[in-house]
Amino acid sequence: MPSFSDNSDAPGAASGMLGGAQFALGAAAAPLPGVLGSTTAQSTAVVVLGFVLFSAVALTTLARPWQGHGEPAGQP
Repeated sequence: MPSFSDNSDAPGAASGMLGGAQFALGAAAAPLPGVLGSTTAQSTAVVVLGFVLFSAVALTTLARPWQGHGEPAGQP
């Protein structure tokens, strides 16, 4: 996974990859409420809840915040 650390050779490339991933996930998520069969707020809520759960699983499996990964405590 790209990082934005100070010693990175291409911080703009990492930013572009993360932005592109957000764009792709948003484009993939847009038609999902219609696929669920109805166009009510409930189908949208189900899709949002699904992505929230996906994000929580990704955070705990990839970032492992309890092990101290991420930004050092002394930096803003």
